[in-house]
Amino acid sequence: MLYKNLNLLYGEELEYIKNAYLRIENGKITEVGTGGKRVGIDLKGSLIIPSLINAHTHIGDSSFIDCYDELTIDELVKPPDSLKHTLLKKTDENKILRGMRETVQYMAGSGISYFVDFREGGEKGISMLKNACEGAKIGYRVLGRDVKDLSQIHGFGISGVLDMELSYLKQIRKSAEKNGKLFAIHVAENPLSRPFSLYKYRRTEVEVALSLNPDIMIHLTNADLREIKLVRRVKGIVLCPSSNAILGSGIPDIPQIHENSLVCLGTDNVMINSPDMWRELSFTYKMTRVKNGSMKVSEILKMATVNPAKLFSLNSGIIQEGFSLPIIRIRKKYPISLSIDPIRTVISRITPKDIKVLR
Repeated sequence: MLYKNLNLLYGEELEYIKNAYLRIENGKITEVGTGGKRVGIDLKGSLIIPSLINAHTHIGDSSFIDCYDELTIDELVKPPDSLKHTLLKKTDENKILRGMRETVQYMAGSGISYFVDFREGGEKGISMLKNACEGAKIGYRVLGRDVKDLSQIHGFGISGVLDMELSYLKQIRKSAEKNGKLFAIHVAENPLSRPFSLYKYRRTEVEVALSLNPDIMIHLTNADLREIKLVRRVKGIVLCPSSNAILGSGIPDIPQIHENSLVCLGTDNVMINSPDMWRELSFTYKMTRVKNGSMKVSEILKMATVNPAKLFSLNSGIIQEGFSLPIIRIRKKYPISLSIDPIRTVISRITPKDIKVLR
């Protein structure tokens, strides 16, 4: 299959190429070029961009959308007795599964090729995730906990250093290293965690988390500049600005974190925030302006495409020879039809209604 007469964002630097064509064979990109008269499907000048990757989700609470009312972070999501975990225990499994399936289908339809889920519920929770994704045109990575069969997970997803004893977390870290699994952990999401950590460990939450040598840190919402520089040695940071804002926990210093780390974006708990990565991109872009940071718009788009593809070793999220479909066609109508800066328009104005997923 060949697509012609298109513009696209090519490679890891999202290079804007005009009058291009794409050759697809067996679901993979085999050739990218420009010009020439070719036989193929005419995309009539549409912009083609990489598929999106949602680098942090909790889809298990999809059946409880907007169920909270002015609760703190701990009251909402902290294990084991928060509203979320209470509802998960009380709710019929079929209802939970139905909510998960609908979220998965929504993400697939909105141009997300992969999502990375912090999977609660041990091996049963993983089984439910696989069931929810069955038949859906989307990939996933599982960061689990309380799992004996490590072949079922891609890594460990830890709620935080204040939720478990440090000695136990060190055992999990050793297991991750021994078995070649990722070790990801929530850090500095709650502004109250700093004084608690200083009281318990005589160190900040970021410093304690770093002692575990994690591969991935989630949030860093309330990390200061010194801590942001300390986390340079971590492979990647996943930010969830929209969720943080909804919870009132703060906004991460996106420009500073980006300057020091490989940054990805996620939407976090479905009960709190929409799994819409277009919204997440738009909000992130606006918050970088609030923080007075100077960031190229292409660097923000990378947070939902190229960067998570690198961090999680995915063969998606980049338009380049050897990478797999899907890719996204931005329909040539308002607002992209009037855009002077297409990438800025993509991250600030595009919605799922403006796209078509090419598989």
